[in-house]
Amino acid sequence: SFTGGAHPNHSYFSVNFDTTNQDLIKISDLFDNEKIALGVISRYSVSNILEQKSERLNEKIKDDEWLDEWLIEGAGPSLKNYSVFVFVPGEDKKIEGIKFIFPPYQVGPYFEGTYEVIVPSDLFYNFLESKYKNSFVVQESK
Repeated sequence: SFTGGAHPNHSYFSVNFDTTNQDLIKISDLFDNEKIALGVISRYSVSNILEQKSERLNEKIKDDEWLDEWLIEGAGPSLKNYSVFVFVPGEDKKIEGIKFIFPPYQVGPYFEGTYEVIVPSDLFYNFLESKYKNSFVVQESK
């Protein structure tokens, strides 16, 4: 969208549909304990975004330098921060992770662009609602 500023803004919207139950899937539907699940997902996302920031800015970033209000607010463990997502397909028609999309200004300035973080299902599998567990891949412990 363009509202007369220095550049247009981007926004994202995702729709995930459960064909078995004929219903939309929101991130809150997936977990039996969303608070714990979002905590795990948030910690992983913040760490991954910091790695991406280092690559994009071509400099080593220390965690404490970039754990600013922008990143904490935009990738913190809140449902609103994780509402734009798509499932990452794996083998045997199962899901191996969830890709979360963070548009410009959610976790950093416009010039950094959009961030995408793929959270592997192993990290949140234990917190899934039982009706969704068969849809996700979980790696066997070695």
